[in-house]
Amino acid sequence: MRWMPTIRRKFYGSAFIDPANGITPADGSFGGRTGIGPVVGVTGTPVIDPTTQTLYVSAMTLEKGTTFHRLHALDITTGAEKFGGPSEITATVPGTGLDTDGSCNVTFHPPTENQRAALQLVNGYSGCTWTRGRLGRSDAH
Repeated sequence: MRWMPTIRRKFYGSAFIDPANGITPADGSFGGRTGIGPVVGVTGTPVIDPTTQTLYVSAMTLEKGTTFHRLHALDITTGAEKFGGPSEITATVPGTGLDTDGSCNVTFHPPTENQRAALQLVNGYSGCTWTRGRLGRSDAH
């Protein structure tokens, strides 16, 4: 099976969008959100775990008006989701700045977060990096 990620709509071998159920590519241009636009799907390079025959890929989607980032673990022979996935990506860290929750915590804000760097695999764990995409704002990074 061949795998090819695209920023526009899907990851060939497995589709992450389902317009009939309100799941579409995220709108990267809406309000200058990500700076990637006009649509955002898969931007970071996936990683393959050869031991488990699993391809890990992060996808950004718009689901009934709400933006999500999800980590997909796909069987490299069938394209089927593995391990009960996909998993929604969320995070909260102590600090102040954009998207502070009022309790000195900064929360992951899906409409403005970008997963651009390649995913990595370390000791069987997949990891990735994020950047905030509000262009023209010095406080966004």
